[in-house]
Amino acid sequence: MTRAEALANGLSVYFTGNPCKQGHIADRWVANWTCVVCHAKRCAEFLPKWREKNPEKTKAYSQKYAKVHAEQNKAWRLANKERCAETGRSWRQKNPKKCNAFSREWRGRNRDLMNVLKAKRRADLLMRIPKWLSVDEKWMIGQAYALAKLRAKMTGFDWHVDHVIPLRGKNVSGLHTPYNLQVIPAVENLRKGNRHGLATSSE
Repeated sequence: MTRAEALANGLSVYFTGNPCKQGHIADRWVANWTCVVCHAKRCAEFLPKWREKNPEKTKAYSQKYAKVHAEQNKAWRLANKERCAETGRSWRQKNPKKCNAFSREWRGRNRDLMNVLKAKRRADLLMRIPKWLSVDEKWMIGQAYALAKLRAKMTGFDWHVDHVIPLRGKNVSGLHTPYNLQVIPAVENLRKGNRHGLATSSE
């Protein structure tokens, strides 16, 4: 397709099949004949420098189009749920300390919500603790929480006591017994969520 044809059809890009001066076989912008790959590379080099020199204009632009960008980002995330989930899991595995820091910061900003969630969690535990637990089994449960604290102290990042079978699963609910507990990194517990099964790590 020629530029004239693209212009006549109201298109923003056109494709000739011929390489640009840098050897890229890609679309070209109708507005200035520029290869989209070359243009993207120049923008990647130019924009950070421009933003650094023009912080006020950068801030004004961000504020002006904040709602538009938020809607665009939301639409993209909805259309790429699996990719976003995988990116998030990969980041949490590689950055457990940062993940914990963000989590602590969020909890600090949302203390009321955390209190509600903790109260609900305590209620769930009370409902799922069987009366037939022996003294030794209750001791084993306590040891699981002690182990989580010890590992956190030794490694520098948070560990959770997780239920292999969730207390309130979608299809089946587990019990709060030592045989249904596993001590795993917090990032693994977040990754597992409310799913049934042993947590696995790629590390």
